[in-house]
This record gives sequence, structure tokens and C-alpha cells, in this order.
Amino acid sequence: MSSTKAALILCCAALLALAIGLVALELVFGQWLRDADGSRLDRMNVVRDRHLVYDVRHIHGPDAAPVRYTRNRHGLRSRCEAIERMQLVTLGGSTTDQVYIDDDQTWQEVLRRQLNAAVPGLDLCVANAGVDGHTTFGHIESLKHWLPMIPSLRPRLVLLYIGINDAAMRLNKGAFDEAKPEGDGRWLSAVKRTVKDNSALYRVWSRWRRVDDGVPVFAAHRMIDPKEFVYSSEESSAGIDTLIEQNTAAFRLRLHTLLQQIDRLGAKPVCVSQPSIIYKQVGERWLGLPKVFTYEGRTYNGLDYRQSLLALNRTMAADCPAAGGYFIELENKPFIAADFYDGVHMSPEGATKVGNLLAAEFQRQGIARELVPAGASTR
Repeated sequence: MSSTKAALILCCAALLALAIGLVALELVFGQWLRDADGSRLDRMNVVRDRHLVYDVRHIHGPDAAPVRYTRNRHGLRSRCEAIERMQLVTLGGSTTDQVYIDDDQTWQEVLRRQLNAAVPGLDLCVANAGVDGHTTFGHIESLKHWLPMIPSLRPRLVLLYIGINDAAMRLNKGAFDEAKPEGDGRWLSAVKRTVKDNSALYRVWSRWRRVDDGVPVFAAHRMIDPKEFVYSSEESSAGIDTLIEQNTAAFRLRLHTLLQQIDRLGAKPVCVSQPSIIYKQVGERWLGLPKVFTYEGRTYNGLDYRQSLLALNRTMAADCPAAGGYFIELENKPFIAADFYDGVHMSPEGATKVGNLLAAEFQRQGIARELVPAGASTR
């Protein structure tokens, strides 16, 4: 046998082995043998039927105990088992999901305990539908393809803990926002749609490709010593006003879609602004971190981000009550560095503070009354 023929045979054997390996990977990690709805939720980064234990010493410090992270078969994080008892659903990104906060220490669980103890006749269950990485693009998909499909889920209120991700100039979907793509009916589109729906390799590639330059650098999911935060930016960047105007207008359209979807669920919205430590007030001045997010190749600072976030918060403050719901302001509350483990994600102490503040506002604004079942004793 000639060396050329032997090399050709080896090459063909290697290609065949590679093809078999890829097929095996697709069958194991892809969605080809699974249901279409599960495939869609996987692409949306919705975790289902998992009980995980995380070592969080790199997040909360060397003495931190492991945390439990539990999602039921529907993808909801809740201490209640009965879906029909989940009167409150919380929707948001990683600051709602709180993957590195124990099941018993999330702000949802603090809120639940506080309200049940304080409000006569209330037996509240909270469903955490936060998804790591979601923006309002993803929340719309959740309210279209996920939450309405859960049997017996009929919440009275949907709490939108949003704005942190959208403030970083979110004019397009992020890596984890995408749900089932719409096709044009042609066979080629059908093939593409099938591959996107089921292929594990496509899912990995698309997320790598779509981790664009708009991802905020302050949300690192790692413990950051507050002394590392140098608030050296004293002015907003040139041209930021136009970008914020565009981003806020796009956010408002998506917010209106969310409010309409919540109404179709038979629920009312509770919109909540979010705190962070990527900017701070010193005397009469505001200072920001120098490198907070990038957009179209340009880096923007903490003051740019603050200006953008406040614009989104003003939109929620106006539009959520106008839709028959409520607005709660947390962005301006006195949080401290110890309440966070990075620029936006809460420590257990911070999550407790959020839950307590929400419980106080639920009572002050009369929101808790929306959760008391008709006919329940209030004595």
C-alpha cells in the first residue's frame, strides 16, 4: 500500500471518528431526542429540575458555607411545592435569580417570611423566575414561552426587578435571551430552525458569538474587595445622552410589552428599581467607576451607567402605575459595599436588606392586600 493511500485512509478514519464523536455529543447534550418546549427553555438559560450545592468561598469569603440552589421541574425557584399557591412571581436577571445565595436567604424568601408574619390572613408563596443573563428581551420570552405554559400558575402579582442589564445599552438580544426563532416557512428556514432548536454545538457557538461588547464588566460573579473600586470618573462621556435616549425609548417599548403580558396572565405588575455600587455620591458630587460597560467598541463609565439606569427607572415609575400596578424605588436606598459581592450582585446581608425593604413597601403601598385570598380572615 502506498504512503499516499495509507495517509488517505487515516484521514478518512479520523474524519469518521470525528463525525461519530460529534453525533454522540449532539445526542447526549443536544435536544434531538427531547421535547420542543424543553429545547426552547434550554436556549433561554432556564434551569429545571436541579438541586445544586455551590462552594461560594470565592464569592462570599473563605468562611462562607456552601449554598443550596434548587429549581423545580418547571424551572421555578421556590420554597413552596404547590404551584397554585404561588401568588407572586419575580422576574429579572441574575440579581433576581441569585445563583450564589442559598434557597433560604434569597430576597424572595425574606420577603415571603416578613409578609406572612406581618399581614393577617396571608399565606404567601413566591416563585422566583429570574434567569441569569436575561434582559427585558428575555423576560418577554419568559412571559410568552415559559410562565403561561406552567399548569396551575396563576399569580396575582408579577414583580419586575429589572433595569440593571438593560441600562448597558441593550438595543439587541443578549446571549441568553433568545427563544424559538420565527421562520418564513421555506424548507431552508425550517432546517435552520431545527438545527437552532436542537443542536448543542450551535448553542455553544451562538452564545460565544453573541457575548457582545455590551456585557457590563461590573457583574463578574466574583468577590471584589470594595477597596478595589476606584471612583475616578467625574463626568459623563460625550455623546451618551443620545445613546440613553435611544436605549430608553427601546426599553419603554419592551416594558409596555411586559405589562401587556402580565395583564394577560391576570396579574398586576410591581416594578422595582435596583441598587448598585458602581457609582457613589461624595458630598454634592457623583463619582463613577471608570470602566463599567462597552458599547460598539467604546468604554463607558459609572456616571454614564447611572444616567442610563435612572432614565429606565423613571420610565418604570411612570408606566407601571399607569398600567394598574406599582413602583418601588430601591436604587436610592442606603446600601453599603458589604451588601454586594461585586458591582450589582447581593451578598446574603444585601439580599436580606432588599427583602426587608420590599416587605415594608408592600405594606406601605397596600400591595400586600393584593395577595390576601378573598374571604381570608384579616383579624
